[in-house]
Amino acid sequence: MASSTEKDNDEIRSPLGNKSAVWKYFGFRRKDGSTDKTHAIRKQYQCELKYSGNTTSLAAHLKNKHGTDPHAHTSSSVTVPEACTPALTSFFPQKLNNNSKRVTSITGAISYFICKDMRPYSVVENDSFRKLLHTLEPKYAIPSRQHFSETCIPRLYTQVKDEVKREFLHADRVAITTDEWTSCTTQAYVTVTCHHIDNDWQMKNYVLQTQILNDAHTGVNLGTVLKEACEEWNINDKNPALVTDHASNMSVAGVEASLSPHIKCFRHTINLATQKGLKCAGAAHLLGRVRRVVSFFHRSTVATSLLKEKQKLLGLPEHKLKQDVITRWNGSFEMLERFLEQQAAVCASLLDRKLRKGANDVQTLSEGDISTAEDLVKLLGPVKSATTIMCEEQQPKVSMIAPLKAKLLEHYSISEEDSTLVTEMKQTMTKELQQRYVDVQQVLLRASALDTRFKKLPFLSEKERDATFQCLTQEAAELWDQKNDTVAQVENAPPHLMTQHHLTHLVNQPLINLTWCLLPRFKPLNRIMSLLPRGQRHLRISLVTPSSLWTLARLPRPPES
Repeated sequence: MASSTEKDNDEIRSPLGNKSAVWKYFGFRRKDGSTDKTHAIRKQYQCELKYSGNTTSLAAHLKNKHGTDPHAHTSSSVTVPEACTPALTSFFPQKLNNNSKRVTSITGAISYFICKDMRPYSVVENDSFRKLLHTLEPKYAIPSRQHFSETCIPRLYTQVKDEVKREFLHADRVAITTDEWTSCTTQAYVTVTCHHIDNDWQMKNYVLQTQILNDAHTGVNLGTVLKEACEEWNINDKNPALVTDHASNMSVAGVEASLSPHIKCFRHTINLATQKGLKCAGAAHLLGRVRRVVSFFHRSTVATSLLKEKQKLLGLPEHKLKQDVITRWNGSFEMLERFLEQQAAVCASLLDRKLRKGANDVQTLSEGDISTAEDLVKLLGPVKSATTIMCEEQQPKVSMIAPLKAKLLEHYSISEEDSTLVTEMKQTMTKELQQRYVDVQQVLLRASALDTRFKKLPFLSEKERDATFQCLTQEAAELWDQKNDTVAQVENAPPHLMTQHHLTHLVNQPLINLTWCLLPRFKPLNRIMSLLPRGQRHLRISLVTPSSLWTLARLPRPPES
């Protein structure tokens, strides 16, 4: 009987892969090599229960009929020594402590990455980013985006803000730039930046704030923003200068915030004068015809493909035509220049049979139009050069404005060879350019005089040069009176009692700097320079006095004493 029972039990099999404890007491009967899952068999009593696909009824049967709770007996009756059981953490390492130095360093690096590269907070949820961090440090648990937006980034902002404020404490003077802009979601913003030169004579640039401006963009409101920014960053006592575009509300904002001098962006000035000239009737008509041709090639894939074929046949550079944008500097010049370069390929493409049906409203330019376009390119070429010079400067200096303005006005002088349209454009652009910077003309000239590249002021008349140098001499005399005690200290102090820090402090005095510019043989200064290390004798001067804005100037080393 016992052997029969064992045979029956051998034919009852629990399903593989099921984790429920019920299958310790039940199983399915195998018949002819297949499993019958219509009824569950109680292994101990060989009784059958209908199986409906879940173990709820089977567990209830054990509990109600036999007083057995299958879930209370899930642990094995065989006890394995603890020493022989491998710890789960040996297969899955524990995460790093959130307060550990390693976690703090990684989280700080992610915060810096988000700020420096202007990434969205959602980058920490990207699968590829999380995989990268897991590969670099599997034990690091990436915080949520909310943790970065509410804790990490504000903390980093506070740290950087405190550092910038400490730098401003050592700045003699600062300059502020500001502008309004609109995001792609039609939200208005105003940004304020600040610039100064540190003790190592390096230019420092900081974005102080970018805030939403829902109020009307009046000069009074913008002036309030500037005043609040100066108060927040403690730079009111630095006598800030202001640089903006030529918008009328910016002029009012400068007066409202009491920021002086107020220098307008020279590249914006050039663009305004050029746009005024291009509004002349003949130039506007020509640009309109060229725009229609360029727009046609931009929106037609067939025309674009055909243009590439013609470029190859004619041996022309495979360049795309450029569309001008009013707010983009030199856009019209670049459009005309590229059109003249590709003129042969454009004409050949427009005359091709493949385009005649779709190009009925597009006409090629006449010989007169081509001649006019060449005149405009010749006229606007120096404008492009002036803009490029300013753009290529890592630290554009105010000393460049007066020389470049004089060169452009000289280029706009009318000659007998000029056509009627070119003459009209030159007159318009000259008038527009001459009325700019009238209120800060003396500041620009003094800045150019202190720049070694323009110190002889060749773009001025002899009378204007003498007046500029006289102003500088008078200003030097005023500084001399203010710093007379400092000079006496340098003159009388024994060399062995003067520390290097003391010498550097004296060299950085505005009086010493200006005297070096005007009087290279000034004996007290030469004495200081002889005591300084050779590597510190080449200094770059960047000063803004209460009455003028000075620029960087590379000064020659004084002679050895």
